[in-house]
Amino acid sequence: MFYPEVPALVIHGSLVPRTVILPGGLGYDAGRTVFHATTPVGLACASCHPEGRDDGLVWDFAELGKRRTQNLSGGILSRAPYHWSGDMTDLHVLMDDVFANRMAAGAATRSQQLSLGPWLDRLPAPLAAPAADPAAVGRGKILFESAALACVTCHSGQALTTNELKNVGTGGMFKVPSLVGVGGRAPYMHDGCAATLLDRFGSCGGSDAHGVTSQLGAAQLADLVAFLETL
Repeated sequence: MFYPEVPALVIHGSLVPRTVILPGGLGYDAGRTVFHATTPVGLACASCHPEGRDDGLVWDFAELGKRRTQNLSGGILSRAPYHWSGDMTDLHVLMDDVFANRMAAGAATRSQQLSLGPWLDRLPAPLAAPAADPAAVGRGKILFESAALACVTCHSGQALTTNELKNVGTGGMFKVPSLVGVGGRAPYMHDGCAATLLDRFGSCGGSDAHGVTSQLGAAQLADLVAFLETL
């Protein structure tokens, strides 16, 4: 992780993290500061979204049920509305509800409101793993883009989402998530019911309401997963 306030790069590749001090002066970004600020309830935005990504956890909310933490990197400003339910029309609404009320931080200042979005929007999406089998990826891409499967009906454009709310047979209307970096975002679905991408095509994936995939055999599903892991 990069810490601009040091500035330093901390490498967590072993039991003992290694810190590399970088040249240059102190870095400061008001958006990053508010994102990492600890609120009166002991939480920061970064508690569940480290460096604007996600903690890989499923949280059980009394009023909502289970919700998989969403990734915020990779161009968040183009992906409104927010939350699985799509109830947050923009980041200002989200800050007023989640930051100010749920996290008990109080009303965000104008500076905080203006700076958070641009900082988050600069965070790159996680890099996809290199393709282990390019031929399988190619076959999976053909399947994904085919009219028969209808994946691109909802997952299209640069962010691979239409930003719409859809009922795909998983218990209600939910926001179509971006598939950019999806290979590194297990578990899947709004409630985290799919431990792997392959599991998404099982009982918790919404069957043919969520892409027409029930006719695919094991080899075809493996190809489709191989392609998704490269996004």
